[in-house]
Amino acid sequence: MTVQSGFSFEEQVRYFAKKLNLPTDSYLDVLGEEHDYFFMVAGANRNEVLLAFRQAVDEAIERSGTLEEFRQRFDEIVAKTGWQYNGGRNWRTRIIYDTNVYAAYNRGRLQQHLDLADVMPYWEYQHNDNAHPRPFHVQLDGTIRPANDPFWRYYYPIKAYGCHCTVIAHDEDDLKAMGRTVSPPVEIEFEEKLVGVRSGNPRTINLPKGYDAGFAPHNFDNLKAGRLDSVDKVLMQKMVTADPLFASKAVNDLLVQPEIMALHARAFQDWVKQTAKAAGKELANVENIKLVGVIPAEVIEQLNAQKIAPTSAIIAMDKGNLLHALRELKENAQIAVPLDFWENLPNKLKQPTAILLEHQQDTPTLLFVYEQAGAKIAVKINYDAKLDDRVSGKGKKILINRLVTGSLVNSQAWEDFAKSYDLLWGTL
Repeated sequence: MTVQSGFSFEEQVRYFAKKLNLPTDSYLDVLGEEHDYFFMVAGANRNEVLLAFRQAVDEAIERSGTLEEFRQRFDEIVAKTGWQYNGGRNWRTRIIYDTNVYAAYNRGRLQQHLDLADVMPYWEYQHNDNAHPRPFHVQLDGTIRPANDPFWRYYYPIKAYGCHCTVIAHDEDDLKAMGRTVSPPVEIEFEEKLVGVRSGNPRTINLPKGYDAGFAPHNFDNLKAGRLDSVDKVLMQKMVTADPLFASKAVNDLLVQPEIMALHARAFQDWVKQTAKAAGKELANVENIKLVGVIPAEVIEQLNAQKIAPTSAIIAMDKGNLLHALRELKENAQIAVPLDFWENLPNKLKQPTAILLEHQQDTPTLLFVYEQAGAKIAVKINYDAKLDDRVSGKGKKILINRLVTGSLVNSQAWEDFAKSYDLLWGTL
């Protein structure tokens, strides 16, 4: 029983629908796994242009639209928006159409194949002709390997722009009927490529053979979990340096989806528990910083008006501040924020009673206040932090909003808040 079907199907449409629009200047602005989260058109850095292309690609996927139909929409978008693009019209339209439609097709098909791997345990690589076939993809044509072979993490399509390659799943009966057997193992080879020449930022990267820059091996663990296990590492880290208002709205658009919020909350809860249990050398292996939420867009607008504009919308908590909160819980339980509050912090950040601005600190500080929980937490704006760059793996200094402390609130403190702090959002 070989698994094949029509061009447009539910998993394909669902995969593309979950992407967020991200304005970019270069195709190198979105890399690898980030393509699972973001829709982009290289050079489309205006929202009106990106939104128009998003609608055009949506229609192409949902209605199985042709390349020529997409080209008509492309011409309309360019005429209406005045967008200036690089490259010829036919080349550019094919890149946009192929990359999005075929990537969504194969990503949806991969989800099906993973779900059926127990009963369809053999996958076959199929090369399909295009204008510029990759020699290595042609070489892989007809390769049959077990579904659990690491080969598929590297070469389940697509891994290059304009690639039309696909995969078919088989069972034992299929192989017997075709007179085929499992192919010999495929060695994973790497090669160096020079990228970023046109943008004025040339650099050499190391990629698996047959890849274009911007593509990366699959993380099947994330895919099996619904591709969103690493919300903080992929989505939020990408948004750290994005326009704060845009980032706040984009992250919220994703976190309102229950499945995604549940995964994000669970990952943070696991980090809190891991930090609480670790001791000595074990603590060094615990992730140092977690990106947990965003400053609400309404609060960012208020801060902008007061000329205290945050550089980033993202709120982070580091291991040191969490450990301090946990020690406080042991030593001063009567004023310490309880453990279950910290474990549920991603949800708590979305549901404060009020958000206040404290002017007395050297660094402007937001207070998130919770009447029901009787707690307040302090978030310092534009605080220095260090994150590992997802492409280079090297530490990179950034400005972020850091959650630094928390405590329980008594009735007198509520009265002091009303007198001493600026109310930015909510009620007291």
